Amino acid sequence: MSLDDEPVFDALSYSWGSPITIREKAIPRTADGRSDINSIFPSSSSTAAVPYLTDLDRSALDYISSTDRLPFIDRNSDHGCFKQIICDGSKINITETLFDALLQLRRIVMSKKETNDTGRLYLESLPVSRSEFIWIDAICINQNDIDERNEQVSLMSRIYASAQYVFAWLGELDSLAEVSFSDIIRLGRMHQDDSELKVNLDSYFGSGILRTRRLYALAALLSRLWFRRAWVVQEAIYARRLYLWSGSLFMDWWIIIPMIQAIEDNGLDSEMASLMSRLICRQTSRKLGKKPTAIEPGMNNELLVPSEIHRNLG
Repeated sequence: MSLDDEPVFDALSYSWGSPITIREKAIPRTADGRSDINSIFPSSSSTAAVPYLTDLDRSALDYISSTDRLPFIDRNSDHGCFKQIICDGSKINITETLFDALLQLRRIVMSKKETNDTGRLYLESLPVSRSEFIWIDAICINQNDIDERNEQVSLMSRIYASAQYVFAWLGELDSLAEVSFSDIIRLGRMHQDDSELKVNLDSYFGSGILRTRRLYALAALLSRLWFRRAWVVQEAIYARRLYLWSGSLFMDWWIIIPMIQAIEDNGLDSEMASLMSRLICRQTSRKLGKKPTAIEPGMNNELLVPSEIHRNLG
């Protein structure tokens, strides 16, 4: 197709690597069903063997014990993993991240078709009507043809500006994303209902374990790889309408922007960074499957805090 013909299409924005950097793993349980926190952290009598445990904020242990889940940075969950699809009769290798996005999109499309076929009313999962075509770089560009790839890259701004809608795939919908999507959408609606409303995020997030959970979930969402890609800047800026997409949930991009600004205005970005440094463990999922070690403090250097995201995306 030629962009000069003004075709109607949507576009996908996504990270080629594993989209989720922060995951949670269930803590093993004892025979009587209780959380076996001692299998994760040594007892206080063992701090001599692990000196930095004495510097660990006790609230981190209290939080982890209350949720029965251990947070960790997963760097290699789909490193080098590819899936095969058939497009116009040809086999194409795509990343596992893109494969997951296509599967989720197909579930949504098929759900609508099956519902319509039975004469029932379908509750639209996507926030808007979809066009017939969707543009995806890994599929629409011949990655083995350097000349074609360079030519298409030069058109990237026009492609995203011409797309009817751009969907940013953030990855699967886990428990952390559910919490953060819910909070952002709720606050976004409050902001839309009253343009003069000054949301006090400090009081909204509450206190204690609930506050920790909400701030931690939000920081985990903003740490997903999509927010950290250089290409995201042009894809987000040029898009007419951009929707963040995780699992079956969609969120208008313009809802999250005031949220990030409010986080900075309320000074919560520093609290979120501090919280993540106390909670995040640097083991991969493979190591966690064996025996995870204690959380080390001061490990927030690999995470984007909201102020960095706001600067990057303008």
